[in-house]
Amino acid sequence: MKGRIMKNYQYSKIIISMVLMVFIGCDNASESEKNDNSQPILITTGNVNNGDIFINLDSGSTDTTGDNWHISIIKDTANYNMPSIVFGMVNIAVYNDTSYNEISNMPADFDSMLVLDNQTFEYGGENEILSYDMDVHKVSVTNPDYIYILNFDDGIQEVFKLKFIEYQSGYTVLQYNSLSNN
Repeated sequence: MKGRIMKNYQYSKIIISMVLMVFIGCDNASESEKNDNSQPILITTGNVNNGDIFINLDSGSTDTTGDNWHISIIKDTANYNMPSIVFGMVNIAVYNDTSYNEISNMPADFDSMLVLDNQTFEYGGENEILSYDMDVHKVSVTNPDYIYILNFDDGIQEVFKLKFIEYQSGYTVLQYNSLSNN
């Protein structure tokens, strides 16, 4: 009897150890998925009609305070309260001849693709991201296939690829990834 109890105890220890290994292994796998730069981070903002939106690409968060941000979506009061994309101090290159998934590092031709004036991305600018269609009275993403490479260099160099997917009734949907600077 004592031998059978001992065998059951040993068997239980082995089963519990195996179950724990599976759970710990799964937890580590999910952690590595979180750090996988191949999966885009998707953001759906709040409604810009309720207040300006500030997006922090490091944390993937949006807020209305503007304390620590990379991209802002504002109501442009000088232009009929149209939504407008505003970039801070960043170098931006635009790619319209490649797919989002093809870009995995900072492109070698980044410097030759730079847009020299970030204000051209705002409403009414030459490279505006959100535009107004007078025929249907609707705001939409001007070029949803364009890929924007953002190179921030404020002591710590950060590079992101960004794509604006949709604008609908004040809400903006975008996706982005961090890129290696190699």
